[in-house]
Amino acid sequence: VLEAVGWFVGFALLIDWFVSYIFPVAGVNRRALAGATIKLIASVLFLLQPFIGLVNPKYGFPDYGVPWSNFAGILLFHTGNCLDAFGMVAEGMLDLSDPLAWSNWPVWGMWVYQAATWFLVIADGIFFMWIPCGPTKVSCKDGAGPWGPGLAFDDEHFVAAGDFVAAGQKTGASLLLVGSIIYTAWAQLGSNVPPKNEHTLSTPLNDEVVERSNPAP
Repeated sequence: VLEAVGWFVGFALLIDWFVSYIFPVAGVNRRALAGATIKLIASVLFLLQPFIGLVNPKYGFPDYGVPWSNFAGILLFHTGNCLDAFGMVAEGMLDLSDPLAWSNWPVWGMWVYQAATWFLVIADGIFFMWIPCGPTKVSCKDGAGPWGPGLAFDDEHFVAAGDFVAAGQKTGASLLLVGSIIYTAWAQLGSNVPPKNEHTLSTPLNDEVVERSNPAP
């Protein structure tokens, strides 16, 4: 629950930062706003499964609650990451002449996030398709249940898919951590980067730009 709340608060603050601080200076970027909003909605879906499990453990599929919310959430989260990753490149925010430049770090961070959610979408998708069978059974022959499609695999493919769930989730979570470290370092080091004349979402503000954009009355 706390993790999902943290995601929600983080994306809410990101949207506020865009609207209140970045857009008035650099102009409105609908792609950035759409990506953050999609991931804000995803964080709400991430909250449902653990919250319902705490409030009413007997609701939904035993031991799993309402797993569709996690699957729907990761699909939205991945959609937002793809929109941001490809959008940043399309908008010219990636300077390949200096790949390790400070202004490129948000782009690299977003591509790491996108790689992370590829793993999570596949792992969570496999898990969701198991329900109501569960990953502990070698095969599922009972058909669909009320909380998932109960997709039947033959024994060999079922076991192989099951092995990927834990590995995919761990890999995805680790990459999310790496992406977060990149963004944290980018934000922390921003004050030490010489200002540029042209401001974008990936370049630091400076007093001259702010003064021109908000002239004194």
